[in-house]
Amino acid sequence: MLIDYDEFSRRADAIRAQMADACAQAGRDPASVELMAVTKTHPAAAADYAARYGLRSVGENRVQEGVEKRAQTSAAFPALR
Repeated sequence: MLIDYDEFSRRADAIRAQMADACAQAGRDPASVELMAVTKTHPAAAADYAARYGLRSVGENRVQEGVEKRAQTSAAFPALR
């Protein structure tokens, strides 16, 4: 079952905070790393969540699933088109 967008956003915020902490510990600029959503086994709406959140790309494990999801995603994520 897909979580709602608010929960997705909370989880992504928490991951970004962990990434920023890891960058600080490593002496690395947080702008040099990027969070990528992975939609494996999730519906196309997961890619729409990622776009709405501001992520620039998503990962998919199987080409067939990626092709299906690309056809189902909204115009909010043109990188999938």
